[in-house]
Amino acid sequence: MDCRIYPIILSIVPKITAAEIDRLVEFCGDIPSIFSERREVLYKLDGVRKATVDFMHSKDITSKAEEELKRMDYYGIQYVFYLDDTFPFKLLQIPDAPLILFYKGNLPKLSSHTVSIIGTRKATNYGVHWVDRFVKSLSLAYDNIEIVSGLAYGIDQRAHQCSVSFDIPTFGILGHGLHTIYPASNASLAAKIIDSGGGIISEFPTFHSIRPQNFIQRNRIIAGLSDAVVVVESKVKGGAIHTANMAFSYSREVFALPGSYLHDTSEGCHQLIKRQVASLIDSADDIERVMDWPKSREVESISQNIFEATLDSFAKKVLQMIQDQDKISIDEMGTKLNIPIAKLSPILTQLEFMNLIEVLPGKYYRSI
Repeated sequence: MDCRIYPIILSIVPKITAAEIDRLVEFCGDIPSIFSERREVLYKLDGVRKATVDFMHSKDITSKAEEELKRMDYYGIQYVFYLDDTFPFKLLQIPDAPLILFYKGNLPKLSSHTVSIIGTRKATNYGVHWVDRFVKSLSLAYDNIEIVSGLAYGIDQRAHQCSVSFDIPTFGILGHGLHTIYPASNASLAAKIIDSGGGIISEFPTFHSIRPQNFIQRNRIIAGLSDAVVVVESKVKGGAIHTANMAFSYSREVFALPGSYLHDTSEGCHQLIKRQVASLIDSADDIERVMDWPKSREVESISQNIFEATLDSFAKKVLQMIQDQDKISIDEMGTKLNIPIAKLSPILTQLEFMNLIEVLPGKYYRSI
């Protein structure tokens, strides 16, 4: 029998624990020897349930593991067991670490600084552009940085895209087997992640169906792999808040980006800051300060130009008008630009979200 199958068998035994596996390995010497030992002998081991021994020798479990190994080979999936030297060390520090990780591409390096960037699937322009600036700042400041996220729509997707663009290894943690990508529209992004030196990772075998609770379960892996977790935008009950709370319970540093009171996607971040679960973050400098990570090189703070480049021509015209004045009222702008206030207001709100302008009393605006 292919010796690769034994850790897979152990990982799918119902309710098996790391403590039981540790006891079995201690007694038998190594993992393959567990399966050559007689059941009657293993039944007598303290700390190992009889049901665990029976499931280990079950034909159904063995057959399922054999089929999984075939599918892994077909789809180019590898695995790492928690007893392997290459298993991510940071995950071993959490009390509910997975027994096995399936992956395509690479695993996070033990020596790297790991930052998770997470948030809502319905990201605003403000959140998306902040991620652009933040990831670019990390790429300029550090040689040994890695980005983790969940390969979902919105903030996760943008974090991975920017990491690939700025040549930072990035890792997508999935809530299903690696024979597929959900959402399917992110399949090309997953391929780019792998090609650029990162990887996609899951604790779920290919035969495990996609269920909503899988994504809650995988959140602990995002939290556990990280030195720091950055929540960019999230509702109060968003999945990112669940991940942040888990990270806090694991003694990881948590950061949250404040936003506008007009958007419910900032409410979760504000709550994390109020509850002192998260430190307020507005730039990569906060990572350096709180984490005490000396930069690999000194870089100037990235200006707002990365935001300005995303504006359409009219929004740039509005911004230029504000920049040319000490301050200017919305009524004066409407008159000079010959545009109704109702159409001007959303543009001003966008510029405010990007931290390019600020609002003054009396509906006046000035550049930052």
